[in-house]
Amino acid sequence: MTPAAMSDDKPQSVYVTPRQESPLLFEGVTWREFKAVEQLLDRPGYRLSFLDGVLEIRKMPGEAHETVKKRIAALLELYLLMTGFDFTPTGSMTLESESGAVKREADESYKLAPGRVRPDLAIEVVFTSGGINKLEAYKRLLIPEVWFWEDGVLLVYHLRFEGNSLHYERVSSSEEVKGIDLDLLLRCINIVNHVDAIKTFQQALSK
Repeated sequence: MTPAAMSDDKPQSVYVTPRQESPLLFEGVTWREFKAVEQLLDRPGYRLSFLDGVLEIRKMPGEAHETVKKRIAALLELYLLMTGFDFTPTGSMTLESESGAVKREADESYKLAPGRVRPDLAIEVVFTSGGINKLEAYKRLLIPEVWFWEDGVLLVYHLRFEGNSLHYERVSSSEEVKGIDLDLLLRCINIVNHVDAIKTFQQALSK
């Protein structure tokens, strides 16, 4: 179950569509075997993830997924520009660690200051069920914050360091993108027309 699936208060979204197929999962795969399969499937149309010996093969998402993904990116980048962040979009860059037995590609990701080794923020747009534990994967990769959009709900998780342990805590406001109004952001994500959404968000930020 994905984090957003645990929410009981999902508003109706203009992007809700019939769910796509669940990903294919193969257990007991070594890192070397995973890398070999990755080379064999290095072609458009597939996305591979890996965690603790489980290989996930997922077909690339369709139009609804890409529409939400690009909407979030456009709104977020507008906010980052208008509020003075020195940021770098890193998109679906490959994030992997052989020692952590993990490989993941976010839908969108961002470095929010110069000199970052890894993204400060990863964004997942969820239209399918099942698959590897996404938060566990990002924890292994030490991504400070992860956003999940699913069925019109936006959930934010921030990485906490407590002693020698790490865990994600669900938070009500972003600690990486300081000051962003998540309620406003979500309303604009769910506006049907893309241009109207951008204009509405920009006008609110300009007040």
